Amino acid sequence: PNCFLVGENFDGWGTRTAPYYQALDSQFSFSHYYHIPAYLYTSGGTARYFVDLQAGESYDTYAGSGPYPLSGTSISVEGGRRSDYIDGPFSSNHDVMRAINQVNGSGTKDGTTPKEKVTGTTEEINKAKIHAAVTLLSQGLSWIYYGDELGMSSNTEQHISMYGSENSIDVWYRQPYLWADSTKRPHYKAGQLCFGDVHGEKSQYASMDPYGYDSYNLTIKNYEQQKEDGNSIYSWYKALAGIKNAYPVGHHIEYHSYSSGNVLVIKATGIGKPVCVFIHTGIDNSNYLMNPGEILGGEYENIATIGGAPTTGGANLGEHPFSVTAFRLK
Repeated sequence: PNCFLVGENFDGWGTRTAPYYQALDSQFSFSHYYHIPAYLYTSGGTARYFVDLQAGESYDTYAGSGPYPLSGTSISVEGGRRSDYIDGPFSSNHDVMRAINQVNGSGTKDGTTPKEKVTGTTEEINKAKIHAAVTLLSQGLSWIYYGDELGMSSNTEQHISMYGSENSIDVWYRQPYLWADSTKRPHYKAGQLCFGDVHGEKSQYASMDPYGYDSYNLTIKNYEQQKEDGNSIYSWYKALAGIKNAYPVGHHIEYHSYSSGNVLVIKATGIGKPVCVFIHTGIDNSNYLMNPGEILGGEYENIATIGGAPTTGGANLGEHPFSVTAFRLK
């Protein structure tokens, strides 16, 4: 009775994965992984698209008993998503491009193409932070793939040019974690690829290492450096985890979009005081005056702010792109 079953159905559409909730408590949400970049940053993407399309796909339409037709086919699937299901949004995993590559890619809700080469620019990092915010603060139990909280990438451009796109390309998603002490980083060989001292450490394998001096010149701080830096990606992830832990028990999510679609608002209700979170996606700097009291239905308190967002109602969030601030009903 205390067993918690999490399934992996490698599919980006809730339509096709909903029936598996008849037997599973939770599933890893590939829908979130693929659709967050599409709805926020690619062709025509805004927070409004995420609210109208992703939220409906994941939480509303297929919660009933069905059967429901699959769009464009003659196939129907049963519903049966249990009322006690637990969604499983994840930052990335060992079979797909890392979060920072995915969110900086291109595409639409029908297909996304990750960026094969990121160099750690401010824009790339900011988008990765917002990807993390939407992932971790969405409904259910959120999962972090090791290294995403440091901004590790999975650049594959060099791999493809050297070896073609054979099956071992996924070793680039699985590189050793960036500890300060290089002796803690595994030296291993996967197929044709050898990994030595990676992530900017000079080594005989640097030319085959997307973090090496001879390849992408991607500068990334190690874990020990980032945990002492309040502005690091690691500190951002840690703050997001604190917000998620403040959600009421058995929370249910409502999404809203504001200010030309550049602000995503998440409201979490359940057993305990409701919480609302304002996420400025950085699409533009249109004015948006926050009103947490209207969303929460009473007096409120600020419980967390990252990225320089204002902490009081009535403030203009539009002046603080790529920021997150959370409030709780008093």
